Amino acid sequence: MNDHLNKYFFQIVFAVCAASLVMAIFFQFVVGLHPCPLCLYQRWPYVIGLVVALLGWKRPGLRRLVLIEFIIIFSVNVLLGFYHVGIEQSWWEGFTACSGTNVETMEELINQIMTAPIVRCDEVQWSFLGLSLAAYSMLLSMGLTVFSVWRLRHESKA
Repeated sequence: MNDHLNKYFFQIVFAVCAASLVMAIFFQFVVGLHPCPLCLYQRWPYVIGLVVALLGWKRPGLRRLVLIEFIIIFSVNVLLGFYHVGIEQSWWEGFTACSGTNVETMEELINQIMTAPIVRCDEVQWSFLGLSLAAYSMLLSMGLTVFSVWRLRHESKA
């Protein structure tokens, strides 16, 4: 099993990143769940992961560097996902583009409506087993981080 994971590591990461992006696009365009700004930010590590996975796959001399890049990329996405989940769960407030602000006058309200994003980050649009898409993205990135650390440790022993 470990031999297959080692041999196909970069292809697996590529496939997971691609599947994540395909699912995000499916939820957006087929299901009709429009992404908030943080949802869009959480897609970028998967896009970057696709490119970096190709480098590791096609350039064996860069594999150690690519593994370190994976750890950084997906760790950042874990933090971003945790921040997003915290906003959704009202553990803290997001930036005003995500959560909106309180208004005191009709003019402020009209201005906020006219400049507001389509979707707010503090509203869960969809969940499964009590977890939002932001939480699933965070967990997926956590798994990819751990997988990359495991592979880097194996690379170091070789």
